[in-house]
Amino acid sequence: MTDPGPALPALLDQYDRVIADAATHLPVESVEPAATIGQAVRKRRALVGKVTVVGLLGGTGAGKSSMLNALAGDEVSAAGAMRPTTARPMAWIPSDSDSALDALLDMLSIGERVHHREVAPLAVLDLPDIDSLVTDHRRLVSDVLPYLDVALWVLDPEKYHDRTVHDLVRSLLNHQSTFRFVLNQIDRLDPADQVLVTAELQRVLRADGVNNPVVWTAAADPTFGPPQGTEEIRESLLAAPTSSEERDREMVNELERGAGMLAGHLENVDFTGRWEGVRKQAGELIRDSRQWEAEMELVLFASEVLPGVKLDVSGSVAAASDHPDPGAALDASVGRQMRERLHPRARTRALLADLQLALREALRAGP
Repeated sequence: MTDPGPALPALLDQYDRVIADAATHLPVESVEPAATIGQAVRKRRALVGKVTVVGLLGGTGAGKSSMLNALAGDEVSAAGAMRPTTARPMAWIPSDSDSALDALLDMLSIGERVHHREVAPLAVLDLPDIDSLVTDHRRLVSDVLPYLDVALWVLDPEKYHDRTVHDLVRSLLNHQSTFRFVLNQIDRLDPADQVLVTAELQRVLRADGVNNPVVWTAAADPTFGPPQGTEEIRESLLAAPTSSEERDREMVNELERGAGMLAGHLENVDFTGRWEGVRKQAGELIRDSRQWEAEMELVLFASEVLPGVKLDVSGSVAAASDHPDPGAALDASVGRQMRERLHPRARTRALLADLQLALREALRAGP
């Protein structure tokens, strides 16, 4: 595939222009979610380093800390009874890590860091248990995910069906290109059961919406003998794409998602044709001294055409009541207010359409 990386700065600039234009006339709550995505992409691009960043995700007792120890080949994170719940994140990182990785950990408030002198450029983040009662743990996972090269979900044979885990997987599918899954503690299963449980886990993940889920099997801390399967996982992690191509493609996907969110607040409407009918009906209601009903008709139409925008409907109805042609008076007041606000939306829609086309072209870019 052609690397979308060189085009990403231009796409980000184009995205920011659309956001800035929309912010001049849309309510803050309509623009803020899309703006936040653009800001996150800019931060992520600035913090991309040369190290493969892996996040260990999973529930209590799945063996995330044991997995980290097995990948590190040393006692890095206290596991088992000593640390039954990962209360705060920690990072196992190269001792010569670059400033981009340090800045990333600073931004994510991951202060507990263990340095290693491995030749392999691998950083592993042991993240909080997502099935604990502390909701901030799941929020941290959501915050960290956009900055990972690999999100390694650690599951165990007893709780691999856990609803909390699968609910979170489904809510984060826009990052699924980074997802890998490991069925840990396979030493507790007979070989035949390993095959069955692995197949069932893949089926459940596909039902969650994960496309072609990668599921590894391992025993990070078996009852007897050395870890099983973790060396192969380590090699696979090191082979995971950390190039700007893969990460930039993920970021273009994020921008496309943000553009889609904004598009939902800029849907085109047949204003002219529908307004004629609404203003005539409201004018007739005013002639019949049914001002309250006229006001409700106008408010409902305005809220549909311009959601979140406040118009002076009451004042316009009151003024139209003293006018010989209430419909014309409403057109000159409420109608004018809506037209003035719809013109900028048409401009933003045009800018947004150009952006969405550029994003699709970047994602479709081929050899």
